[in-house]
Parts: sequence; C-alpha cells; structure tokens
Amino acid sequence: MSVFNASRLQNKTVLITGASGGIGEATAILFAKAGSNIILAARRTEVLAKVKASCEAAHKESGVQAGGKFAAIKLDVSDNNAVANLWNDVPQELRDVDILVNNAGFVLGVERVGDINPSDIEAMFATNVLGLISVTQALIKDFKERKKGHFINIGSV
Repeated sequence: MSVFNASRLQNKTVLITGASGGIGEATAILFAKAGSNIILAARRTEVLAKVKASCEAAHKESGVQAGGKFAAIKLDVSDNNAVANLWNDVPQELRDVDILVNNAGFVLGVERVGDINPSDIEAMFATNVLGLISVTQALIKDFKERKKGHFINIGSV
C-alpha cells in the first residue's frame, strides 16, 4: 500500500526552478502525470521548450483529466531583478502557486578545497543558496495570505 496519493496533486500549480534537466525535468514530468499545472523555470529556454513538450505528452499519456496547463519561463534565480519580475511571463491562470520546487543549482570546477577559484564559489553560492532564498521570498507572502503552500528545497554541495 502506497502512502503517497497522487490525486492530491491534481489541479495544483507547481513552480519548478532548474526545470531544464535532471531532477527538475524528472520532477516536472511526474507532476504532469499526476495532473498538476506546471510553471517550468530555468535559464535555458531552448531546453525548456522540450521539457514542456515532454510534460504535455506525459500528461496526455497519463489519462488524467485534471491539470495539464504548462508554462515555460526564463529565470536566473541568481538575478534578484529577474526573480522580482518572474510573474511578468507567467499566465494569469498559473499565478496562484501551491508548490514551489526550488531545484535550480549548479557546480563549477572540481578542484580540491583550498584550490577552488573564489569567483566559482561566488557564482555557485549566488544560485544554489541566495537564489533559493530569493525565490522563496517571492512566494512566501502569497502562501501566508492564502494560508496554503508548500516548499520543496533541493540542494547539493
């Protein structure tokens, strides 16, 4: 018996950062199969178009009637101005987000500690830590006002 009931995700709106590949893409496809509406956000818009198409196909194949609304937006979470204006590119019908999946992140270099380029550290920190906080800040007031919303934070070091 499964504890997880995917029907609870039907018609929920999910914003996924770092949705252009890996965990973000896989997560988006699973939410699509469950009948969620999804905002795919990442820096690589050309790749996001393919992920959006994969989500649409997964939703159709699932046979679930709920959800199925998808948007792909360019978002660099390390850019505070871009985060502040993220709603400009989101269709009105998808602006009441129920779940934020903070997944954006990357790694530069593979040097040993002590040999890592300081600019690489700053770039990773700006996205992997400050970006997560920035996007969370952008949604938390709305979550509190509506008395609902969930954060899923994915990170690696």
